[in-house]
Amino acid sequence: MSVPTAGRGVVRRALLHQLDEVLASRCGLVVGPRGSGKTTVMRQWARTSRLPVVWGRCTPAGIAVRSGARTLVLTPDELGQSVLARRSPTLLVLDDAHELLVRRVEDDLEQLLVSSSPDVHVLLGSVRRPVFSLARSEFPPPTVVTPADLRLRVWEVDRLFRDVYGHPLALDDVDVLTDETEGWAAAVHLFHRSTSGLLPADRRRAIRSLGSDTSYVRDYLVDEVLAPVDRPTLDLLHWGSAFEELTARRYEELVEGTARPPLLGLGREGTAGGATAGAGTAGVGTVGEGTAGEGTVGERAAGEGTGGSSAVGGAAVGVGAGGEGTAARAAAQLRSLDRRWSLAWSEDGVRFRLPRVLRRHLQVAHAEHLGPTAARAWRQRAETVLRRDTAAGGDLAGESGHDARADGGDGRTGSAGATRDQTWVAVVQAATRRDPLTHARAARDLPGAAGAFAEGLCLLLAGDQRTARDALRRAAADPDAPPAVALGAALADAALTRGPAGRALTTFDRVHTAARREDLPWLARLAHGLVVGSDGTRTARAEAAALAARADREGDVWGAALVLSWAALAAMAAGSAEPDTWDDLERRWRALDAAVPAGWARACRALAAAALQLPDARQEAQSAEAVARAAGSPGALAYAYAALAATDPDGGAELRAFAVATADEHGVDVRPWAALAAATPESPVRRPRAVDDPVWGGVPLVDVRCLGEFRLRVDGVDADLSGVRPRARAALRVLALHAGRPVHRELLAEALWGDLDPRAALHNLHVSLSAVRRALEPGVPTRSSRLLVRDGETYTLVLRPGSTSDVAALDRAVREAARLRAVGDDAGARAELTCAVDLYRGDLLPEDGPAEWVVGERERLRLTAADAAVALAELELAHGRYDQAVAAATRGIRLDECRDHAWRVLVAAFTAAGDAAAAHRATQGYRAMLDTLGVAVGGTPGVGAARGGTPVVPTPIRRAHPTDVGPAPDGVSRARGTPPPRSPRGSPASPGTWS
Repeated sequence: MSVPTAGRGVVRRALLHQLDEVLASRCGLVVGPRGSGKTTVMRQWARTSRLPVVWGRCTPAGIAVRSGARTLVLTPDELGQSVLARRSPTLLVLDDAHELLVRRVEDDLEQLLVSSSPDVHVLLGSVRRPVFSLARSEFPPPTVVTPADLRLRVWEVDRLFRDVYGHPLALDDVDVLTDETEGWAAAVHLFHRSTSGLLPADRRRAIRSLGSDTSYVRDYLVDEVLAPVDRPTLDLLHWGSAFEELTARRYEELVEGTARPPLLGLGREGTAGGATAGAGTAGVGTVGEGTAGEGTVGERAAGEGTGGSSAVGGAAVGVGAGGEGTAARAAAQLRSLDRRWSLAWSEDGVRFRLPRVLRRHLQVAHAEHLGPTAARAWRQRAETVLRRDTAAGGDLAGESGHDARADGGDGRTGSAGATRDQTWVAVVQAATRRDPLTHARAARDLPGAAGAFAEGLCLLLAGDQRTARDALRRAAADPDAPPAVALGAALADAALTRGPAGRALTTFDRVHTAARREDLPWLARLAHGLVVGSDGTRTARAEAAALAARADREGDVWGAALVLSWAALAAMAAGSAEPDTWDDLERRWRALDAAVPAGWARACRALAAAALQLPDARQEAQSAEAVARAAGSPGALAYAYAALAATDPDGGAELRAFAVATADEHGVDVRPWAALAAATPESPVRRPRAVDDPVWGGVPLVDVRCLGEFRLRVDGVDADLSGVRPRARAALRVLALHAGRPVHRELLAEALWGDLDPRAALHNLHVSLSAVRRALEPGVPTRSSRLLVRDGETYTLVLRPGSTSDVAALDRAVREAARLRAVGDDAGARAELTCAVDLYRGDLLPEDGPAEWVVGERERLRLTAADAAVALAELELAHGRYDQAVAAATRGIRLDECRDHAWRVLVAAFTAAGDAAAAHRATQGYRAMLDTLGVAVGGTPGVGAARGGTPVVPTPIRRAHPTDVGPAPDGVSRARGTPPPRSPRGSPASPGTWS
């Protein structure tokens, strides 16, 4: 009884942390409409729960449970007895529980929880909430994941298209897609399927048309979402789709004057569960079906040709006394849409909203059903009802639900602060320039939550994180606080509070959702940045950089600096020492006249330089101390002392104690120098053991190196493979090459034991991988391995977040560079290409020689690195960095000496730099390479200096990415020769070189 294999998707980290509470509550509910991703989330959590899992899929016939190769269909009572008989910790997962949730079944599940030991946990996935009586002392209330929780967030849609679908979108497009689909997983996936074959420009046009086009999701809505819904509810959905927020009173007034309110079913089936949709009309439905010849409301209105608001019920008799019954039944149906179908949601039980995609589909379908004249009358009638309701101040203040805010817009900020009360913003901005402790005292004089918020931010700039948390929590808990203040304080408090990562992610997520609802884009962007930057990985930093670039374009330069600073701090806490990142941040903060954050950046740069043992690390630390003193930030001064301690061979211990004492005195809890203490150029920082992360259930952090040599580190320690046989080590290397991806066992067996019959080969494979598991996770039973996992007929070397693989990182950097160049971000592309070239430390897995399973991939990666080097050289040359262009082009030639374009870039770089002698030597090398390949060459090259000493720069050529690279040097003929032989390294020449 195992967990079904999960399909492709992003890891929903915040939801997985939320479901961890099931381990205490014993019962969890994942409730959402069809296509909201319930099953995917439950699969992800079940795989990381550390519990044996019994997975059942509910059907009208019973609960289908897979046992080995068989599928058993059991009654709830039989399944419950089976689980109880296990007498061991067990997680029972019931997917599609709504198929069985009736009173008797719910009583059986409740009895199962009551009678079982505390080790039995139940997780249900359903479109509606069960009616459990869980308000009893035997167990706490269940953990509930709601439809709102299941919606994909902006960063998850971004990762889905980039990492899973392989079609990365611009952040603006991700925002539009997430907003228009409201993160509904099925709609996002169906949009991908409908646009996967389009060119990028066509896909962008499709995104821009989402506001009016629901054709990509129409069939799914009709066949899956609306098909089970009864006819009266369908009628209400179609007529009520005219309103963004639907109430029973609005619905009653809309249908008032019709011959028969569509909800009532006209006496034939007067109950709420009356006539159901027929096979051909599940998504449309008709209104007012009655005696023969009466026709529909739409037909009558169309026939009369009336166009005013009364056309909806033009010749019909009024509802009269039946109106109150219509409103009551409408209210019941709206509650049913929320509780039974999860197709509407309400914050107050009166106003109900439909999913945006569903509402638009219903509007289009209903208009088509009514016909043009009646559809126009329907919309006009809805507008009249809405105006009357708004003027009367009835159920709603307005269509938006919050038009008349008590705060009068207070707290709505742009990139710099609030629009009405700028006082707290002025105090905080002054604190960024100098002496934040003085400004913290001034902030205490400000009234209300704004004063507490300003005080907390000033204390944070000073480094007093402990006291800052108290002030921020006061601001976040103030019921009278403006939205920007309350949400900003909650965000800062979550970032400062140590504890499970999931708790902070959940808060970031909720602040992001609330900020979007309150129309605070700067705060939503900041919460987005905190989510994506929290991992501390290179991918996280790239996502944060993309978000910061967008903030810069929109004028939110403070938000961009904060997002980048958070990502850099998270990377440092994970053990990444990158002085250049902090150097860039210091320049960014100084451009904002923010000397205090700049001082923090200088101190962090000094820590990174000390960890890497850079030659100027001592001077950096001394400079950081002086800058921190001038800024008046005790926290930054503690960081500088720690950097000085790391660079002082004699008095390091005394300085380290001084740094700790300063941090203790001033409330500095975040101390990254502990994580960087072990960092050297040869010895990566040892990260904390993964068992501390509840999401990944003890999966170790691994660092996989396959380029130049094979090296595997588990939780920062080199794996001891000395006792593992050579063929078993080879099996590990195959899995390491594909780390994070499943490899079929037959491929492994064929690659390593191809000379044996299949049965013997598979036996050897199983024995070898058992030995590898014991070596990688000593003391862990091989069947309980979390690092080398078997799923059906595949094996995977698991890469949890924070783990690294140089092969995967190289491929990712090259893909990201291509995307950034396509959108014109040369600086970002340069960084990614530099990363890719640096990652290529040598041939792939040289230990495996000419083994067939590695040769092809080895050649691909070598050529990929050569491509990256030449592309980097082109960028450097285009921006006038000639020395860097020479170095990159030379690296490309060393990787593939027959790469025509690399030679031409090299000659162009030397020529542009004015080094005629070097350009001449490069030209001679180019000619020699062409001669080796049998390509005809001419006479003496003409590269040198023109008259007057001006360097001759070859005329640029047209390539996929325009650069200043010219054609072949003078004297080199482009006459077509015979097809070139294989390069001297035994590899095919680079594709596209010869034309």
